[in-house]
Amino acid sequence: MALLFLCLQQGIEVGCAHVNYHHRPEADEEEAYLRSFCKDHGIPFYVRDEPFVYEGNFEAAAREWRYSFFCRIVKEYGYQGVLIAHQQDDLIETYLMQEERNLVPEYYGLKAEMMYQGMLVERPLLGYTKKELKDLCQAHSIRYYIDSTNESEEYSRNRIRKE
Repeated sequence: MALLFLCLQQGIEVGCAHVNYHHRPEADEEEAYLRSFCKDHGIPFYVRDEPFVYEGNFEAAAREWRYSFFCRIVKEYGYQGVLIAHQQDDLIETYLMQEERNLVPEYYGLKAEMMYQGMLVERPLLGYTKKELKDLCQAHSIRYYIDSTNESEEYSRNRIRKE
């Protein structure tokens, strides 16, 4: 919501692509709110909400499913690319996960800009902390949701976040 608000504030024309995995009880409420917000602000809204079926690692499968949807929207509607709302805390968590797994990636953390299957992916919020973005939303009465699955230690990212 912070990224969407900042785009509106800066006059950047965007569409909003939302993926509803139906994995959390509040997922449908979030989708309905986002749909309403986009309608109120004249933002094209694209949603992927068919049943998500996967095998193996949920996070990896969800990322592939989400990015394939973004690619389809970018190509079908002629967008220049996709903006992803990863922020500084995500950057640090990703780096720590890479270190914990003894990975030697091409790039540590998250790139501010990259190509994914011919689609430009930009992460313009890497310079902001999660707290700064929450504060921004609160200061401008922008409703946002906290993903309840972030409390589950089933996912290594959440464990790292808590530690």
